[in-house]
Amino acid sequence: MKILVTGANGLLGQRLVKLCLDTGVDVIATSVGASRLYQLEGTSFETLDITDKNAVAAALEKHRPDAVVNTAALTHVDACENNKEQAKAINITAVQYLADLCAERNMYLCHISTDFIFDGEQGMYTETDTPNPVNFYGETKLEAEKILRAHPTVKASILRTILVYGFVPNLTRTNIILWLNDTLGAGNPVKMVTDQFRMPTFADDLAKACLLACQKQAEGVFNVSGPEYLSVYDLALLVADIFGHNKELVTPATSVAFSDKAPRPPKTGFNLDKSRAELDYNPLPLKDALQQTHLQIQDFKNNNPA
Repeated sequence: MKILVTGANGLLGQRLVKLCLDTGVDVIATSVGASRLYQLEGTSFETLDITDKNAVAAALEKHRPDAVVNTAALTHVDACENNKEQAKAINITAVQYLADLCAERNMYLCHISTDFIFDGEQGMYTETDTPNPVNFYGETKLEAEKILRAHPTVKASILRTILVYGFVPNLTRTNIILWLNDTLGAGNPVKMVTDQFRMPTFADDLAKACLLACQKQAEGVFNVSGPEYLSVYDLALLVADIFGHNKELVTPATSVAFSDKAPRPPKTGFNLDKSRAELDYNPLPLKDALQQTHLQIQDFKNNNPA
């Protein structure tokens, strides 16, 4: 199997490229800008802007992958609110291009979506629950889902996920676990919300789900997250404990204490039954995944002393 990955410079993209290399899957890494892949020697990398339909078509013609995994997106929630045209171009229009071009070439498409398509009033959503986004980011991701679900010929899966975390060096954007580690490690206090609940997703687990979906040619919507449901505050306490930081630096707060431009859904979380049954998805327990992340960071520091 040959897989082309978009957004390969990002966290999920890099972990997926590494997984493909480790399991003998032929992989082409693509992303905007120059390669930032870390210790993935021998990987075929090309600069690719998925908002350029002609460039996408040329890449698919050149490499003829069996599957495309679209990890590229504008995921910063407030940035989407502030840059709506850019968000629409990356999160909606580019998905239309990918769907059309993959369908024309009989290529499978795996697309990453989000829990933010929901309003967060219910929590523990199934794949068939009714979306109702509360911010523009969620609106764009829902529109992309609608494109794929209504497309007459594309063979595609939509993997919805939650609060993805993990470690690779050279990321241009951090994630909640890395930010907590850096902030608490520097001895700085953090306020974390007690009224937002999530199921944090280890990037390595999400990468496995992407590969499984491609190998099985699975179609439709799948919930893919970590297995534990907890508040963001409790997550921060767990990170402090596992990473060896002072838990007293973590103080509770409510969402009203923050001035985010875009609202966040209070309670998401997924029922994972379908993904477990149809994809053989089996995410690591949260503590184990956080310990792996901690070890990856320590290994990098030990091999790259300041």
